[in-house]
Parts: sequence; C-alpha cells; structure tokens
Amino acid sequence: LSSWQRPRLPDPSRPKDMNGIVYLHGKATSDYQRAEGDGFVLSSSQFGQAYLSEGWATSFFREIIDIDRYVVVFVGYAADDPPVHYLLEGLNRQINERQMYAFQSGNADDAASKWDHRGVKAISYSEDSDHAALWDTLEAWAQRARDPDKWYSEVINKAKQGPESLSPHERGQVAHIVWTVDGVRKFSAGEEPPPAEWLCVFDKYRRYGEPGKLGSWLQEGPDVDPFDLYHIDSDVPPDKANSRDRKPPADAWDAFNLSRIDKTTLRDDNFPSITGRWAYNVPPLPSRLRQMSAWIKDVAGQPAAVWWAVRQLPLHPEIRREIRLALTDSQRPISPVVREAWYYLLEYWEQGRGRNADLDAWRELKKRISKDGWSKSVVRAYAACFRPYLRVEPPWGNPKPPEQEDEIHRSELVHLDVAYPDHIEKINIPDKWVAPVVVVLRKNLETALELETEIDRGGLGHISSIIPDQSSDSDHKRRLSGAVIEFTSVFERLIQIDLKAARREFAKWPIEDDAIFTRLRIWVAGKPDLVPDDQFGLILADMSDEAFWDDSHEWDLLHTLSARWNGLSDDIRVEIETRLLKGRSRRQQEKEEDFKKQCALSILARITWLSRRGCKQHLNLEEETDRLRELVPEWNPEDADAVVRYWGTRIGGSIETDHSALLGIPAKTCWILVGEMIAHIQEPICYWLDGYRLAAVQITGQPLGDQHHESRLVGLSLLRIQKSAPRPI
Repeated sequence: LSSWQRPRLPDPSRPKDMNGIVYLHGKATSDYQRAEGDGFVLSSSQFGQAYLSEGWATSFFREIIDIDRYVVVFVGYAADDPPVHYLLEGLNRQINERQMYAFQSGNADDAASKWDHRGVKAISYSEDSDHAALWDTLEAWAQRARDPDKWYSEVINKAKQGPESLSPHERGQVAHIVWTVDGVRKFSAGEEPPPAEWLCVFDKYRRYGEPGKLGSWLQEGPDVDPFDLYHIDSDVPPDKANSRDRKPPADAWDAFNLSRIDKTTLRDDNFPSITGRWAYNVPPLPSRLRQMSAWIKDVAGQPAAVWWAVRQLPLHPEIRREIRLALTDSQRPISPVVREAWYYLLEYWEQGRGRNADLDAWRELKKRISKDGWSKSVVRAYAACFRPYLRVEPPWGNPKPPEQEDEIHRSELVHLDVAYPDHIEKINIPDKWVAPVVVVLRKNLETALELETEIDRGGLGHISSIIPDQSSDSDHKRRLSGAVIEFTSVFERLIQIDLKAARREFAKWPIEDDAIFTRLRIWVAGKPDLVPDDQFGLILADMSDEAFWDDSHEWDLLHTLSARWNGLSDDIRVEIETRLLKGRSRRQQEKEEDFKKQCALSILARITWLSRRGCKQHLNLEEETDRLRELVPEWNPEDADAVVRYWGTRIGGSIETDHSALLGIPAKTCWILVGEMIAHIQEPICYWLDGYRLAAVQITGQPLGDQHHESRLVGLSLLRIQKSAPRPI
C-alpha cells in the first residue's frame, strides 16, 4: 500500500491520490524505534497545533468533507479520544452527520449518546467474541472493495428472489445499490430484472404501511405487516400497538427522493423555466431516477407495479410514457387485467381531476362570470365543473401486492368509482342561458350512465328519489343523485321559461336506459304542462318491466301516479291496473316460492298505497287483497307505507338499543357490509338480510380510502325494518 504522512498529504480533490494509508499522527520506523519524517503527534500542544493553531490535520479533513465525495468512518476510536475531540472542535461541529460515522460497541442508544452531540452517527455492534461483529463487517466491506462487480452480482441475484425472502440487511444492500446511477443500471440490467415487489421496499410509505389481512372479504387470509416483509436494516421499528396511524420517520430512506449525488449531477434541463421548452414540458428526471423509471417500465406488467402505482400521486410524465410503451410493445407476457388496471390509472392521472382541482376550477369560473358574464365558453366550463369522471383509488385492504402467479382480479389492483364534483356554492344562471346549460348537464348524465355501466357496480338503483319525502327532512344531493337533482332543478326552470325548448330537450332523452333517464321520465310524467294526460300512458308503456318494478323507482312512480291518477282516462287507468296486477317477471336463479311471495307483496303494496292516497281503481281491492294474501298471509294494509319507501339519506334518526334482532346475523357478514360501505363511500347503501335492512351511511367527513386525507367514519347504522318486507342481500 502507498502511504502518506506530513508534510506530504494527498489532495482530496484528486481521487487517484486518495489511495493507501495516511499516517496523520506520524509513522513509526519498521523497528518501531523512532518516527519517520516530522515525528509523532503526541502531546496536547502537538494536538493543538495539528487541529487548532496550525490546523493542518483539520484542513485535511475539512477538504474531504467539503468535496462531498467521501464518507468518513472512525474505526477503533472512542468519542472522547483527543484526535476526535480536537478534530470536531476544529471543524466547529459543522458536519453533515450523514457523512461521518463511527463504529461503537454496545447498544444503539448508548452508542448514539456518545457520538450524536459531536455530529457523528454511531454504528453500534455487539462486542461479544472479541468484537467479532466488527471484524466480520470489515471483512465484508473488504470483499466488496476487492471485487465490486462480484459483490453487485451476488446481491442482485439474491434480489431476483424477491424482497420477502431476504433479511433486512440484505434488503438494505439492495437499497445501497439503487442509491447510485451505476447501481440502478446494474440492478435493472438483464432479461429478468428483480421483481416489481421491490417497489414496496424502495417506497418508505409502503414499508411503513398499515397492517391488514390478505385475501377477500369472503376468503380472509392471514394478518400481514408490511414492515415485517419490506423494512431495511436502517429503519426504526414502528409502534406495533398503534398500527392504524403509522407514519414513516421523516429521515427514513426512500429510493425516490433525490440523493446527495443526484443533486450534484443536475443539469440545466432538470429545471423548469418561464419560457421555452421547459416552460411547457416537464423537466426530465435526474439520471438515477431516469434509470429507475426504466426498471419500472420493465416490470410494469407485474401486478405489484400497478398495485404500488395506484397508491402514488401521478408519476412523472416520462415514466407514464414508458409504461404506455411497455403495455403495447413489451415482449414479456402481461395479463389483460394488469393492462386494464394501468390504462384506467393512466387515464385518471392524465385528466388531472381531484377534489382540489375541481374546487379551483369552480372558484375560477365564479370569478370569470362576475367579471365577464355568461358566454358559450362559460357554458362549457360550467358543464366541465360538473362532469363526472372515473376516479381510480387503491382497493380496500390487502397490505401487500398480489403474487405474480395468482389469478388476478381488477379489484385487487385498483378500485374504480365514478366521481361527481359537488359544489356547495351555486352560480345563478340567467334565463337566456338555462336552455344551453340543460343540454350540457344532460350530456353529463349520459356520461355518468356510460361510466357507471362501464365499471358495473351492480345497477344504478342507488339514485335517490327525485320527489322529496315531505314527512321528514331529507338530503339526496350527493354523487349521482346530486347530479340528477341538479339537472331537475335547472330543467324545471326551463319548463317555466320556455316550454317548447323543454319539450325538445325531453324528446332527446335516451329511452333504453332503465335507471337515470327512466327516473327522470317518471318525474317529468308528473308535470301536466309538459306531459298532457293523453301522453301519460305512452311514457309508462315505454318503461320496461324491470324498470316498472324496480324498488328504487317505486317512490317516484307511485307519487307521480297518485298526482295524475284522477285526471287520466279510464283506458289509461285500466292499462296501469292491469300491469300492476300482472306483477313482475321471475328473476334469474330466484326460487319459485320466493318469487311468488315477493311478487304478491309488491302488488299488494302498490295497489294498497294508491288506494290509501285516494286513487279510485276499477279493480276490486278487497278481492285482490284476499287472493294475494294466500301467498303472504301476514300482510297488513298499514305495511304499504313501509314497503313504498323514500330512496335516499334521511337527516336525523333514532338509536335502537335493542340489538336482539341482529343476534342471528354472523359478525363477519356485518363486517362485509361495512367493507361494502367503504367501497361505495359517498353513497348511502343498504342491504336486506333475513328481513332486516342493514344500512351503512357516511354522513360527513373525508371519503375513506383517500390516501391524502385522514379517514373518518361518522355514522354507521344497522336498522331493523319490518319482518314482512324481506329483500335478497
């Protein structure tokens, strides 16, 4: 080894010089009889000269630290050794603690207490077996230094097994590798790079993620703590007793943060500008992160990649472009389910939608109207503020990504929901612009219909009733229900302002939809100015049997019938009565006995409800009731009001403390319902189970599952409704 000693010391700015041993305190002759050169640094005065008055030793260290290229490690020193003491005094303790370390025997807390106040980070180790841990560590470092390529190859080959099979220090070695450009290049090279699950190690928020159960609601798996699977040796263990509010330490390592070296290699094009190319395009990633994006592209076809990505804010456009190319051009097999999940996520990111963006656009529109008034472009902007869009969020549960070889379902990777911007502050629409606004709001509803149908959430029966319940306060202006109600309020103004325009608009409504526009047609049928008595029957005739007997339409349909009944011709009333008495069709997989009872119950409820509202019918109510009672002997006419119910969220309520009605329901089933409520977060949902209605309602608070807001569940109710009105769960 080459050696250096005072006065000839190596120049730290010249890496080739920094090779060998520097005898900073003097070098002994081979017979240990005297010192070579200028002698030893032994006395306090000599230490003072070296580190303080003349400061040549301090200057040498300062140059090493200032160059920001080297890492200093004290081996065999104590924190109170004179060289260390004088050195740190000479540097005025202005030291980047991440660049100076010291091996210290003992536990971590004792080691830290000795070195932290000196600006040095202690590496604690056990002193058992004559400090074997220290010697083994230095030996491992020596092996890496002698043949770095071999060391890289061995670690990366282990990494290809996946992070779960490695120990924390081995995952830490991989973290060390991807902290440099050359390391990431080696890590991502080859036909089969390490799997995408390493994203869960590289991302500190995934390492410190919330524990949970694997599997689905119906097939729960074991409990899993992401920290146990993915943490590296430098991670501070989280509080296991408070796992729900777990947050990573501020200084926890994250591969996607800029490293010290990343910052020193930034170029001019890594910064935005006011004009020119980088005013329009997003500046490119630094070299290391660009290499990381190349690896992400290579593993994008693995479920873990999209599982991780959906838990992030939008990725850099450069990575998104690479992923799109990989989905279409990659020679590696990619599951159609994984591709579909990626396309949904990429589409959502590129829309730039979200609660804050929607609110900002609305506020900007209000200011624009206050200054310049309404115009065609304002109408388009108004429509855009209310336009629904697909929101892509992480699925509930599953603290780790699904395995590559498993059969993957889209719901394991992403949760799709239709988002409906809702603006509490309203904008007054001048009469002149009501008709154009109605048109664009109707198109928004058509978009909503397409999106809701696309993600197939099992029907659109969750739309609240349009006709309000006068017997109690109700709130049904949220999500799709809110979009429908907003449309009806503007359309009602159009009826008052321009009846001909309202009729033209009504004629454009889709007739094949059994949900949104059927509900609107039922509501419009209750307006004699728009729908004369002789056309009323045509609207009902256009309704499919499925829509006519849909429970969610029942409230609006019967209220519309009762409002128009006495003004209808005998022929139309007879047609309606005939359809009522015929009942609905048997549903697929519905047992014959259950079908007959449910059908009889629905008929009884409707004809009884209309009769109690003063609708004179040609049928013999008493005879029909007796006939149908053979199928539902427990029927009571007073039950009609409970069956024909308002469809929406009620404000207020009561607490039932008698829980005996729920004792027969498995607890697991109740939790399934709670999970469904989280999945359909902003819409009140309900299920019928053994004759009981279980309703889960979030009244206020941020939506659950939003990774950027604290989740709060304010209201959850399990309500018992009369036993005579069962529904399938």
